[in-house]
Amino acid sequence: MVIEMINKLLKNWKTYQTALIIFSLCFFIGMLVPAIGYKNGYLLLGGIIYIGLLIYSFIKYEFGFYISLTFGFLIFILGRITSFSFPLGVLIELPLWLSCISLLIHKKSNNQIDFSISNHVITLFMIIFIVYSLIQLVNPSSFSFLAWLYTFRKVLMFGGIYFLALHLFISLKNINFFFKYWIGISFLAGIYGCIQQWFGFFNFEYYWVKSSQTRSQLFYLGGDIYRKFSVFSDPSAFGIGMATTTIISLILLIYTKSIRNWFFLLLINLFMLLGVGYSGTRTAYFIIIIGICFFILLTITKKNTLIFATISFLLFALLLFAPIYSNLTINRIRSTFEFSQDASMNVRNINREKIRPYIYAHPFGGGLSTSGGTGEQYTPGHKLAGFPTDSGYVRTAVETGWIGLIIQCAFYFFILNSGIKTFFNSRKRVLRIYLLATLACLFSFIVAQYSQESTDPTPLCFLFYSSLALIVRVDYINKRLIHT
Repeated sequence: MVIEMINKLLKNWKTYQTALIIFSLCFFIGMLVPAIGYKNGYLLLGGIIYIGLLIYSFIKYEFGFYISLTFGFLIFILGRITSFSFPLGVLIELPLWLSCISLLIHKKSNNQIDFSISNHVITLFMIIFIVYSLIQLVNPSSFSFLAWLYTFRKVLMFGGIYFLALHLFISLKNINFFFKYWIGISFLAGIYGCIQQWFGFFNFEYYWVKSSQTRSQLFYLGGDIYRKFSVFSDPSAFGIGMATTTIISLILLIYTKSIRNWFFLLLINLFMLLGVGYSGTRTAYFIIIIGICFFILLTITKKNTLIFATISFLLFALLLFAPIYSNLTINRIRSTFEFSQDASMNVRNINREKIRPYIYAHPFGGGLSTSGGTGEQYTPGHKLAGFPTDSGYVRTAVETGWIGLIIQCAFYFFILNSGIKTFFNSRKRVLRIYLLATLACLFSFIVAQYSQESTDPTPLCFLFYSSLALIVRVDYINKRLIHT
């Protein structure tokens, strides 16, 4: 027993040695903080801790994946506090790529590289998606390498997330941990959004909102009330993040058998639903209903589903028709379902009609990062620069052309087609529940793309592309069980 413990300690000595060195450096810098200044001291301290996290990400690729995901939730609040011009997205990408390299080395050294999952239709479309984005480098309508690089870096990051998640979800324990971690960190983000609503913005947040007139106008609801954004980039990302996670946790709530877990999930859903409401994002309100309807359609024959559908319908009717008229949040939710009176949707439809001839005339689009705010920044002379796409589908159509839009729509079709087949072929109860929650979440993402860019923002991309990996992994497990 003692010999085994000594061998284990020696085996992990490099990890312990690295941790000891980092701890010693942090302690030494902590002592020097008064001499070098608090700001410089904290920056140096944070830098050393981050380097330690990178080292451990290379040692343990599972750790790197979750560190990258965690920084996806933290980078925006760090940016608001520090006001750095440094591209904070690097904080997400470095542990992610180190983890990918570590995974490849680990698999190759142990002869565990499995190419069978590379034949899956979702993996093939991920490859097509990346290759088509690479081809956009020679798009004749684009004239900025930096504009192309800005988006292509994100596309590669999506591929990295998918690749890592595909190799992480090798057991039910790992899948369970991912959902717990995502729901837990989203729950904290929901609480933070509620704090913003109940107690107001912190000074640095208020300054950030007011530092841009456009941002201030977009966030303002009237009566000195602003849309809340929590730790996300903006209220839309916050609302969609809370809505998609609520769909997952609601489905898990329905199927849980533990009383303690039931009450805990109920509390989580309460705060995240409040977060959705306080975000003021109409798309988020709508996709919760869409996700629930999708779940009901897949499980319409189940008793629990019929009970849940009845309760959901009654609560929805109460929300729409209850005699409450002074609450700004409830009024905004109700306006979501008054389609003919939605001024913002009418403006978006007008913009889409204006840009339609351009899409027809440019089968490969205008180039990556040429529309909207990024277009004004990287390609200010481009015809698309400053054009408000306000939709993931429109952005794809204008930047990558109708060919890119066909690829995207086909990708989404095969995601849902493969996911539904995998769900009905699964025999393990827990995997069926996770697949059901994942499919309802993915369907909500796909619908949200019509009025928002829902799958690309950080950290939402971690949920979307990890969900794709889950479908592929479970499908692979099902086929392996059938043939053995």
